[in-house]
Amino acid sequence: MNTFRRLAKQLTLHYSFVQAIYWCSHVCIFSFVTVFLKSRGFNSSEVGIVISIAAVLSILLQSYLGALVDRSEKITAHTVVVSIAVISIAIVALVLILPRHILTAGILYCILLCLLYTIQPFITAMGYTYINHGIDVNFGLARGIGSAACAFMSAGMGYVIAVTSPEVTLPVFIFGFILLIAVTISFHPAFKHIHSGKKLMFHMPGNSERETSVKVTPGGDKKSILQFFRDYKMFCFLLIGIAILKASHQTLNTYLISIIERVGGDSSHLGMAVGIAAVLELPVMAFSNVFLRRVNCGLLLKISAFFFLIKAILTYQASSVGMVYFAQCFQMLSFALFIPAVTYYCNCLMKGSDKVKGQALLNVAMVSVSNVIGNLGGGFILDAFGMNAVFYFCIICTAIGVAIFLVTTNEKTPLQHY
Repeated sequence: MNTFRRLAKQLTLHYSFVQAIYWCSHVCIFSFVTVFLKSRGFNSSEVGIVISIAAVLSILLQSYLGALVDRSEKITAHTVVVSIAVISIAIVALVLILPRHILTAGILYCILLCLLYTIQPFITAMGYTYINHGIDVNFGLARGIGSAACAFMSAGMGYVIAVTSPEVTLPVFIFGFILLIAVTISFHPAFKHIHSGKKLMFHMPGNSERETSVKVTPGGDKKSILQFFRDYKMFCFLLIGIAILKASHQTLNTYLISIIERVGGDSSHLGMAVGIAAVLELPVMAFSNVFLRRVNCGLLLKISAFFFLIKAILTYQASSVGMVYFAQCFQMLSFALFIPAVTYYCNCLMKGSDKVKGQALLNVAMVSVSNVIGNLGGGFILDAFGMNAVFYFCIICTAIGVAIFLVTTNEKTPLQHY
């Protein structure tokens, strides 16, 4: 038992590094995507189109890779993360060295965003590989540390961009993903694990004569997406609610620079606003295990959905940079509560052979589909009708999402590994 506790702490620490490095790199591309693309000659609608195309492409890629990992004994979430990271670095290098043609930049950035949407569920699955094997890795703490790192990176990058240019985000991203590759490859610093038959065996240092093992099933069946939907009907309706609710959240994040400029701010204030939201995620995510032991994740999802609505309304009412900052504080009760709750909820509902596929489909709804709805719709609405219309769009989407959450979430879903 003590062996597993030590193992869980070591894995949590290492997984926290993975999350921190990933989210710092994520900031460079996603948090300043509108700033960067506008510096390359894009307008708001074109930014939305690039992001939306990337999101649609990632739906296919995530679904394919999720099913591949589920049924393969050799291809793991770790393998997918490293592979996507290598390709992403190559894409960013091309953006840096090729001539600054708007079409070239749009195509390359679209591919990059597609890859970054795709990598997220597999970073989540890296942690759940051990949770599902009975090793109590604290996903919430690791994800919260990632958010805290994201906060400092956001604030820093905002000021750096303000005094230099958005181009600085690209070399910083390359450096971050090189670190991500190194940390992912060395994700087993205190032990080595070997798949053998139906066991995952941990050989602990100083304990070479003994091995601790837990039974697993490496690889699942070749269940189709349609069969998956038939098996998890209510969860699939919930995915619709997740996509609509997150569309509002994504729109506000993508066009946050427009909201900041509307009240007299600039990219440095954008960095601070993103940083405030990210740093406040840490305490909630860090103690998410405590919440999930006492309150069912279905109820937590409903609570988080309500605070998404509050945040959208407060952002609409903001008349100064300070009020935007205040609205960002509600990130801790909306997004920060939502992420651990929805990932645990998905993990609890899925059977062993469906878990990675379930996380991939969750990410499709939460990131890809929501980006299509939010960024494409938000960009066109912003250019055609202005910022007030964007706020109405966001509030309506959030309200619909809340209503779907109330109907589809099951508060009696049992928790696993607690």
